[in-house]
Amino acid sequence: MISELYLGWILELMLVFSRVSALFLMTPVLNFTRLPVMVRVLLAMALSIWLVQVTGLGSGMALSPRVLDDSFLLLIVGEVLNGAAMAFGLLFAFAAFQFAGRVIDYQIGLAVANQIDPVTNAQAPLVGTVLGMMGAIYFIVSGGFGIVLTALKDNLLAYPPGQIGFFTAVEPMLVSFGMMFTLAVLLIAPIIVVLFLVDITMAFSARFMPQMNVFILSIPLKVFIGFVMLALSAVSIAPVLTRIFQEMILYWREWF
Repeated sequence: MISELYLGWILELMLVFSRVSALFLMTPVLNFTRLPVMVRVLLAMALSIWLVQVTGLGSGMALSPRVLDDSFLLLIVGEVLNGAAMAFGLLFAFAAFQFAGRVIDYQIGLAVANQIDPVTNAQAPLVGTVLGMMGAIYFIVSGGFGIVLTALKDNLLAYPPGQIGFFTAVEPMLVSFGMMFTLAVLLIAPIIVVLFLVDITMAFSARFMPQMNVFILSIPLKVFIGFVMLALSAVSIAPVLTRIFQEMILYWREWF
């Protein structure tokens, strides 16, 4: 009987570990993939043990040793889906910064000057990287890690190990996906308006002063104005940053 209880506890821990690992691997702000493999495993395991104890799932009775057959692999897949659905909240929040940065890069002519993101090994926009760093700093100083841990605990209570809650998160995902574009535009709205006025001014200049090379002049001018506006708007985008992470929390609340 004791061995069965221990085995059930280990099985629960493995399922929780699968959910936590999926969340961490898909979360950009944690930069989990840049840590050594042993450190990743130990951190995820320590957090999984803490969650099992805090949520009261450590009794070992929720799962029976009978799941050691082929169905246990399906349970692992379900836990990975749960972790991925939870990570979507963070991904959507930071994708808003990347999308906003991509729009600004196209407006000021830096779209061809992408850099390689060392976390994902993919091309990342220059301004999007700056906005993403700003969002990561705001997320950390505002207690974002505590919010993630609380959400993990609530998620385990709503969907204990062995239950798949991924499919109930599809509708909140679609709503959050739409909000991502709205919040991204709000994040850079002043910059877009000013750059649009610059384009209009350049168009009138080309009309009334055809001898001037407007294209060559507009490139450094738009880069300078774009970065100046980005610096000036940095102090006024705090409400938008707060709204972005509030939408992340709202997505989690609507799901579990």
